[in-house]
Amino acid sequence: MLLRKKGQERWEIGAVFEEKHKELLPYLEQLGFVKAVAPMPGLYDYFIIFGFATSDMKNQFDYITPFIQSTVRGKNVILLTSSLPLPEQFKRYHFGETEAAMMCGLFKQSILSGKPSQCIEVPMIVEHNKMRRPTTQDTIEAWLATRPVPGSCLALSAQPFIRRQSSLLEALLPSSFTMTPAGPEAEHDTPIGLYLDELARALHQEFQI
Repeated sequence: MLLRKKGQERWEIGAVFEEKHKELLPYLEQLGFVKAVAPMPGLYDYFIIFGFATSDMKNQFDYITPFIQSTVRGKNVILLTSSLPLPEQFKRYHFGETEAAMMCGLFKQSILSGKPSQCIEVPMIVEHNKMRRPTTQDTIEAWLATRPVPGSCLALSAQPFIRRQSSLLEALLPSSFTMTPAGPEAEHDTPIGLYLDELARALHQEFQI
């Protein structure tokens, strides 16, 4: 099985096929899970930023900064996040105890902080008497429930998640919206197990939508 266990977080994935890292990485790169995706120059109605409970979130803000200083402009910022408690190793930014608190804190320190913004924070969800984290789809649907005005979207994620998150956003957006993906390359120490988990999730999703 390439998918991580149900309820297991990304940072909890162990050393799965790590001995195959050098052999598998070129194929994952060809499939679009490794290299950065540069934003297309232009003016966007929305910067849509996907939340992470890891250092990927800071990488997103760092990555988009030089583009905003040169070729990319946006009118509004949409932060898609949740009340997921942060793992201890990611509380070092000292913004709070949840993914949403960290995301809002990083946003306030970023080049985007002066723009009109909306934080879509989805609480933890109870299903079958168990608590689960909100999914990317949950956060997108929560934003769409606010009835945003149709427009152009720059979807900012991070590798290896860009393919899955951007394609899901594109599928859920009404036809009156447009979507362009962007995001930084995967960190050099990204475990091969995380790549394979994301590959499996992306393929499963593409068969569903």
